[in-house]
Amino acid sequence: MATEYRNSIRSRKSIRAAFAELVNEKGGIKKITVKEIVERADISKSTFYCHYDDIDGLIHEMEDEIISAIQEKLDAFVANPSKDAEPIMLDIKELVKANEANYKLLLTGFYPTDFLFRIKALCIETLRNTPTFETKNTEPELRYAEIAYFTCAYIDLIVGCLQGYGNLSIDQVFDFTAELHRKYVFCDENK
Repeated sequence: MATEYRNSIRSRKSIRAAFAELVNEKGGIKKITVKEIVERADISKSTFYCHYDDIDGLIHEMEDEIISAIQEKLDAFVANPSKDAEPIMLDIKELVKANEANYKLLLTGFYPTDFLFRIKALCIETLRNTPTFETKNTEPELRYAEIAYFTCAYIDLIVGCLQGYGNLSIDQVFDFTAELHRKYVFCDENK
């Protein structure tokens, strides 16, 4: 049983490594075939299909892992709430930096609208439903707008970094966005 489990893990790692190599070589996800992945991973097609229905299944699994990691950070933020977004922004920045290669992989060659929408919606709804999280506006619609604006801007700037647009690093995006947040949204005027 343990050998079967280890073989399964090894196969998944081989599939992902082959997928990553092919994405880097071909400059995008859309140009890759299952045949190329199994040849590169030195596995059979049946082994690939034992783990994934298709390449989209592989991509969705990787996206779901990212969403789960972000959810864990958001859950920790809610469990130890803060008035401002800097702690969760810092956690997201560190998460992206620690997994930069995987994130770049998923953002290479196309704009993953549904995936990014899921991330943004998750972050916005968590912050919106965290009563201790403050914004300048207490009116629900304006509070939502402030949260959505800064969340989307922060995520889009990080995506831009990962896709190679502009010359900002992820650290610079965090510093810039945190400063804007302190200046325009966060309620504490002394900060």
